[in-house]
Amino acid sequence: MSMWILYGCFIVTFFYLLTVTNIFETNKSIHEFIKSSRVKYARYREGVAAAKAQNQPEQLQKQGVFDYPLNNSPQDIFDTCPFVAPDPWDPEILNYIEVKYGFFNNCTVNEKWAPITELRNGRVRILREGSARKYECRARCVNYLDEEHVDFDPWKDIDDPLPFLCDFVQTECMSRRRTLSYIHMQIAEM
Repeated sequence: MSMWILYGCFIVTFFYLLTVTNIFETNKSIHEFIKSSRVKYARYREGVAAAKAQNQPEQLQKQGVFDYPLNNSPQDIFDTCPFVAPDPWDPEILNYIEVKYGFFNNCTVNEKWAPITELRNGRVRILREGSARKYECRARCVNYLDEEHVDFDPWKDIDDPLPFLCDFVQTECMSRRRTLSYIHMQIAEM
């Protein structure tokens, strides 16, 4: 009986040490990642501050930073942190990606299933060469109402000069034989 108690204590101690060691290692790597991100973000903010000091709001808008008020209206407190899309192939992020299952190994993209439209800076465009002749495309905003409901804006031609100022844009391209639909996502600054 005492042998089983000793054996149980050994197993509990083993799992405790395994768990605590794993937690400390994980937290250490996350801490290093956060520390390096803060340095990058600080450099980015210094560049934004320099552009603001030189009074160049147009330059900021070209860079995709929209936290500079073009008019003197009061600014929302939540508009002070611009979203910078992370690069998944950045060497600092690659350290945290496991490739043991063949990430994109032997992966051939089926052109039939790839989207033919792209949403960039609020504007939709056709990606494939020659598809503009074959397809008639339109797009609309999909607005979130609550957990179970969405609202659709009226369809617009994708050549419309006004950008889509919504988070989700549905595109639909029709030819004689088939219809292709796709939902594009973005973070729209309102």
